[in-house]
Amino acid sequence: MKVKGIFARALEVENISEVTAAMYYLAHRKQLQDILRQNASWLRATKEFVSRHYSDQRADIYIEKHPASPEALSAFFQYLLTERLKLSIPESALVGMDVGRFLGGVYEGIAFWDQTIEEFDWAPLQFKDESAARTKGAMRPLVVKDKKSLSELLEFAKGRMQSWFLTEKALGAKMGSDPVELKKQLVNALKIKDVGKTVAILLILAREGRLQAALKEGPNWRETVKSYASEKYNAEVVKQFIDDNSTHPIVMSEFLQYLLQQRLGLTENESAMIGMELGDRMGEEYRTMAYADEKEGEFRWVKNRVEKGKLVQEL
Repeated sequence: MKVKGIFARALEVENISEVTAAMYYLAHRKQLQDILRQNASWLRATKEFVSRHYSDQRADIYIEKHPASPEALSAFFQYLLTERLKLSIPESALVGMDVGRFLGGVYEGIAFWDQTIEEFDWAPLQFKDESAARTKGAMRPLVVKDKKSLSELLEFAKGRMQSWFLTEKALGAKMGSDPVELKKQLVNALKIKDVGKTVAILLILAREGRLQAALKEGPNWRETVKSYASEKYNAEVVKQFIDDNSTHPIVMSEFLQYLLQQRLGLTENESAMIGMELGDRMGEEYRTMAYADEKEGEFRWVKNRVEKGKLVQEL
């Protein structure tokens, strides 16, 4: 399916979740860079947006010459999300961060977490003849490497999760809490690697007390997690332990790592941050799945190991 067709259909209804899902999908497939090359009207709208917000007269020329540059795509995303879909700057910048991370490389700096105002923001654009240099927030890492205290780590996580909480609220209003429909939508979201929708559905399932039963009620997922965990631990131990303890925190930890890291491609830092929130919702015994590592300034999954024929946590 062509890039233009996927995006155009999502934009026709101006549905925020569908548009962002299309952006994530195309970014993951490395096709989003071509969006302005393939659509003259969007290229024109992007140049008009830049003209309204930036006084740099080189902007039109630069975007015309470099439609796949980080500057051009950042300007297009800002036009699309803030003017077309009416998202706030922090909300739109959070989407931009996710899309930039999927695209990778120079695109990772298009939006960032501004520690001074404690909000997400777009990196200001500077248009130069050959390459553009972003100033404030440029190439800012998407982790909190420099933050050491637990309170700062948790505050970062709270801000980082906001868009997923909004998606959770929207999906909950649309679909309710029907576990069958939620699991169907979860499978669909995983297929297109829609991070926002996947996380939102996991949050709903955890809130409703249904996430623990995912493997018990889903034999296909149970077998998949067995294969995933068998690559790290003794296969016979893994199979027996999961069959006997499908709702155990260790098993759920491996299941979530499989979904978030292997299927969606998130880093351990990002996935463990989500795991902490899910564990809080699932209940006391699940709060040991992941933690905030103050020394490293990142989130980590609690390590598991085989001991006396069983899987145990390295607490």
